[in-house]
Amino acid sequence: MSVSLSIRWPDGAFEDIPISSQRGGEWWAEEARRLGLELVPQFHQFLGVEPDLLDQLIAEVDIFRQAMAERGAGYEETVDSANRVLDALDRLKKSSGWRASLG
Repeated sequence: MSVSLSIRWPDGAFEDIPISSQRGGEWWAEEARRLGLELVPQFHQFLGVEPDLLDQLIAEVDIFRQAMAERGAGYEETVDSANRVLDALDRLKKSSGWRASLG
């Protein structure tokens, strides 16, 4: 099982953005809790993405990404995953009529 951001676009297209393995998602949750984040720790369980959550999600994923980037070598894959999520959340913010969830 893995953790991903799943998006159903208004035209019916489905997009699945991989984040991590289930075990990796649990690690993300632990690290995000240490950073005092509220939503990122829920990624490995299930989180419905609503338009009113996008700003908070983007801010939290960016904080998480920056913290992992500061750790340097060995965290590149985590930073790449966070960048994919940020890109997708930005696209959601610029659109409407979509449905999305994290989990």
